[in-house]
Amino acid sequence: MRCSNVRLLMRATALLVLAGCAAAPHPPPTPATDPIASHRAQVEADIALINSYRLTDATLSRYIAAARGFTGVQRIFSDTLFRRGAPGPTIDDLAGILERNHATRSALANAGITSREFVTFIFTLFQAGMAAWLVEQHGWDKLPPEIARDNVVFYQLHKTQLDSLTAELKQREGDLP
Repeated sequence: MRCSNVRLLMRATALLVLAGCAAAPHPPPTPATDPIASHRAQVEADIALINSYRLTDATLSRYIAAARGFTGVQRIFSDTLFRRGAPGPTIDDLAGILERNHATRSALANAGITSREFVTFIFTLFQAGMAAWLVEQHGWDKLPPEIARDNVVFYQLHKTQLDSLTAELKQREGDLP
């Protein structure tokens, strides 16, 4: 066979194989093969983690030490990370970003907190702050059962300290828009 005939035969064989693969029935996507389902499963796991996580004085101290060590890293998270309509980042995504930045990785290590626990602490603290507002406006009976009452009380007890930290960090780094 001439070289051009061999190429034609190879192309024809490849097309037949591809056509056969396309026509063959495919199993339905699973979380392992469907990226959307996989992301959804990770988000559900993150929500469960946040709901089960308990804020403590020891972790608050490590969080404050790490946050104070984050000098000059205000723009570590890209603007495209939180695009409208795009799936939001997971705890692991955000922890990975912190790990890839030398300054944040050093601040976390010096404070004795992992990037994953730091991000989990922030999300749990945010949830507790929102729930504290809800409780203040509408009472404890309106608190959803999946939100830990202990975390809301923790937030209320430490609100002044957290507000002071926020003011300190804004003053040191400049108030970003």
